[in-house]
Amino acid sequence: MDERDPWAPTPGGAHGASGVDRNDALRITLDGARTVVSAEVLTPERLRRPEAFDDAVREAFGAADGNRALALLEAEGRSEELLERAEETLAGRSRPRVPTRPDVTRAAVARRRELREATGLERTPAYPEPRTSDNGYLTVQRGRDGRLVAVVVDEEWLGGARPEHLENAIVQAMGVKDATWD
Repeated sequence: MDERDPWAPTPGGAHGASGVDRNDALRITLDGARTVVSAEVLTPERLRRPEAFDDAVREAFGAADGNRALALLEAEGRSEELLERAEETLAGRSRPRVPTRPDVTRAAVARRRELREATGLERTPAYPEPRTSDNGYLTVQRGRDGRLVAVVVDEEWLGGARPEHLENAIVQAMGVKDATWD
């Protein structure tokens, strides 16, 4: 069975999903490549402060990404097994599976350094460029893997923007897949 990482973007953008923040203020829909394809403001008054807006964007995005990963697992027939394993772990009946720690011996570090130098790979690839909405009031920084790193919104604009303007800004700032995402 394919052991693809469910958190990684899926080839071709399959297995998209939506997610809503805990206050039911914002719904974000992603495609399988973690690109925001739509945003829907459900309760505008809950998004008028920058902190609340930041939380809602992060939570709705996280929920959508979790639902996207679950859709991939379900499509591959792996969801039941992983959900059962999670329940067993949470109940204390099994130990969590921890990823293998990297070899940090001097020899292993030297081998990795030589390989990096021989292939010309950077030590730590740079983040993609931040994306800003067309109106300039919302800027979002995504990580190399597509996760949210930072959400910066203009407080004055946020206080009076119409829901459709918020939605458009979110899609504009988050809806472009960057070629550097893994």
